[in-house]
Order: sequence, then C-alpha cells, then structure tokens
Amino acid sequence: MMQQKKSATPTITQPQQLVLHATLGAAISTSLGGDALSGAISGVASEYIASESLKNGTSPQNAILIGQATGAASALITSAALNRTDEQMAKDTQLGGFVGVNATVNNLTLLVTGTEPTRVIGLGESSSNSADPKLKNSIEQTFGEEITPFTWSGGVSDSARNEAANNLLEVVNNHEFKPGEQLNFVGFSHGGNVIDGFTQLYSGNKKIDNVVLIGTPQVSDYRFDFSDLSFGANAINVYGNQDKIQVLGSILKGEPSAPRTLDGFTNIMVDQKPSFSPVKNHLNLPTQDVWDNKIKPELGR
Repeated sequence: MMQQKKSATPTITQPQQLVLHATLGAAISTSLGGDALSGAISGVASEYIASESLKNGTSPQNAILIGQATGAASALITSAALNRTDEQMAKDTQLGGFVGVNATVNNLTLLVTGTEPTRVIGLGESSSNSADPKLKNSIEQTFGEEITPFTWSGGVSDSARNEAANNLLEVVNNHEFKPGEQLNFVGFSHGGNVIDGFTQLYSGNKKIDNVVLIGTPQVSDYRFDFSDLSFGANAINVYGNQDKIQVLGSILKGEPSAPRTLDGFTNIMVDQKPSFSPVKNHLNLPTQDVWDNKIKPELGR
C-alpha cells in the first residue's frame, strides 16, 4: 500500500547546473562532430546568462533565444581561439546554439531500471549508471538532457519498490524546475512500477511531460496516476509479444490474466521470436534499436 502524496521545496544549486551543462554541452558537441571545449563553454555560458535573464523577468521564449545566441557566440569565440578551420568554426557555432537552447530548457530525465536477479540472493542493486550506454545516449539525445542518475535496491518486494518510489519522489521534489523545463521518465520492468508508485505519492505543481514504460508488469497495486501528466503529455507503454518476464511479474502478484497493454497509454508492440530463455526477450526490450525505431517516432522527436 502506497503512502499519501507528499511535496517538498526544490533546492538544486546553480553550480550543479553549470557542471551538468558543461558536461552535456561537451557530449552533445562531440557526438555531432563539433569541439568538446566549445560545447562545454556554450553550455556553461548559456545556462548562466539564460538563468539570470529569467530571474530578471525575461519570458521563457525570449530566454531560449538568449540562450541560443549566447551558446552560438561562446562556441564561435572558443573555436576561433583554438584556431579551428572556417568549416569547423561554422559547425561549432551551429552546435553552440543548439547546446544553448538545451541549457536554457533544463529537462529532468530519469531512467529507472528494473529488478536485479541477484537480489534474490541479496546481492547487487539497480542503477541507471549500469544501463546500456547506447540506450542512454539515445534517450539523452531525444530529450536534450543528460540522464539524472538514479539507483535503487532492485529488490524483489513491494517494500523495495515503495522505498524506491519515495526516493524518486525526493529526487523530483529537490529539482528546481525552470519555465519550459520538462519532466521525463523512462522505466524498465519493475522500474516502471516504481514510476507508477511515484505518481501515487507525487503532488508537485510540475507535471510529467513524457513517460515511457518498457516491459513493465501490469499489476493493480501499481497504477499510474494520470493526474500527474501535463496537457499533451506522451505516455507510452512498450511490450514484447514473447516477453515471459513481464507476464511472470503479473502472475507472481496473483494477476495471471493481466494484459500486456495499458489503458490511457500509447501501446507499442515489439515483435519478437520465441526463445527458450525466460529472460532473453525481456532484456532485448531496453535497447537503442527499440528506442530509436519504436519509441522516438511516437515521441515526435
């Protein structure tokens, strides 16, 4: 049984934001063929200037333009100082503007991974840090933001998932949402149930913009609270037609007839080949291929 909804005051610091956007700016720039230092400086400068603009009453739309211009100018100056070619400088400037927009709209993106089999014998934990790097890269490119790390016990019990839901609540409540910023969730397996549990607790003003559940067992104890979705939000449920683990998760909760699909969600089926392995098709769902070819188009990205 989940507890009543709670709320808290955001407390994330600006230095943390600057470090985050330096890292992400460098990653975005290099992944798209630009210079890492130009991307990092664009991220820091845009984050700082746009934040100050918003504090001084600039509209979110104008702050984004300011962030874009700051990012492009910072990248151009840095690229010139590095004596890069005209073609490289043009590329860095273009990417600097993209990084600047991203730094202005600081989306909070959380990946909640599933139960770890080793927890049956009391070992291991479940962490977004250990998720497939290619999948994480696709998620970050889609939402324009580095995934905020989240770790939970990965335990095979309601108490473990409820504890994780409360920890997730703390992460969201401690995030300082800015105008235009998105809140995005991706949950795999029982990680999706943790997200469901979070929505039963959450009562913050910031609504969820995108939620993607992948291979999540459907059980009545964990129901997504649709009142936490923003207007026009994307709610996507991805399932494999040969995924034994998703069905087993429902059976173990005493609900053998639970469907793979979710009412109120856009349901996406991944066509799979039968396998003797009970886990193979389950673990083949949270991949870069499934994200890029099945999920990303539905998100309109």
